Amino acid sequence: MDARFDIPVDSFLYLRHGRTTDNEDHIISGGERDVALTEEGRKKAASLAEIFSRLTDIKEICCSPMKRAIETAQPLNLLAQKPIRIVSTLHEWLVGDYAGRDEKTYGIQLTDWSFDPPGGETRIQLQDRVHEAALECFSGSASEKKLIVGHAGFWRGLAKNLGMPLVEIDNCTFYEVYRKGNTWHYNKATFT
Repeated sequence: MDARFDIPVDSFLYLRHGRTTDNEDHIISGGERDVALTEEGRKKAASLAEIFSRLTDIKEICCSPMKRAIETAQPLNLLAQKPIRIVSTLHEWLVGDYAGRDEKTYGIQLTDWSFDPPGGETRIQLQDRVHEAALECFSGSASEKKLIVGHAGFWRGLAKNLGMPLVEIDNCTFYEVYRKGNTWHYNKATFT
């Protein structure tokens, strides 16, 4: 896959928010529904606080303005106390008519990148916004590693922009994203 855009860093961490009420009910949230985390989602975010506090190379958290991302970033950062920057363009994909619909019926079109959701952001609009958000997150010192706390749809736009495979990522799991030569890669991060 060829990268559509590039960003001025060689690595960063990505974390999809914790599980939400819509995740539990298999409902598409999109950027239109600002849903809260479940109790399980809050506990999982808090359980990552000790690990995150040991990641001294991460200098800042860039976070979506949506409730589910903020409710993930705050307990995660309880011990580390790193700056959290809310980035307005880091919100979830605006999926228009699919917001609030059954994920099993309507979600496949969003995950396989086959078309634009009716009444929502086109894939190109999403990719453009994701690039704008990434540039804002990585403005300043390119040597400072960041954590992005975002969403599954945002991840798809980011992966497409960087030429990485479009795969689903788990809630509340760290992903290491890095450049090797001219190619971007990612993997689930393991910290001991």
